[in-house]
Amino acid sequence: MRIEKKIWPELFQVIVDGKRNFELGRADIECNPDDILVLREWDPNTKQYTGRVLEKRITYVLKIRDVISEPGEAAESALQLIGLEANSLDMIQNRIRDLFRKLSLEEPPEDLVLDLVSDVGTVSKEILEMTNHGKKPLSFRSEARARVGEAFYSLVTVANALNIDLNAELEKAIEMREKHI
Repeated sequence: MRIEKKIWPELFQVIVDGKRNFELGRADIECNPDDILVLREWDPNTKQYTGRVLEKRITYVLKIRDVISEPGEAAESALQLIGLEANSLDMIQNRIRDLFRKLSLEEPPEDLVLDLVSDVGTVSKEILEMTNHGKKPLSFRSEARARVGEAFYSLVTVANALNIDLNAELEKAIEMREKHI
């Protein structure tokens, strides 16, 4: 099940940054582990959604009323603590998306794909150089790390331009390969 929730910018950002992996909500909203919480950033000043959206899998739900034993604590019992899956791939994708917005970068997907192909080419070139074009065993060079990082960055920019959730698609790809083992 998907549950949509409005969230203020400062609370949204700490989840995007990976500093907070929970949300506090009203207990009358039904949610369970493995549901998806869709957080939509809401600007209280403009009274409008900002357009930023974050989807997180719910890992745990604690209804406060289930742990309160004292009568008269009704106000607190109307809340629930919702545990959210910590996912660094989501954080990377959102961080790059935010960087593009901050810098007002709007490149068409076809340009981003060309960057990706170029970056993958530099990874290939690096491996060829590390093996002397296949004539000797691989001798790792630290430059390869940067080349792979650049290619990964470009892949994320393409996914963002096409509104592809990399985590979801990676999970599908892994599951597909596991079935063929």
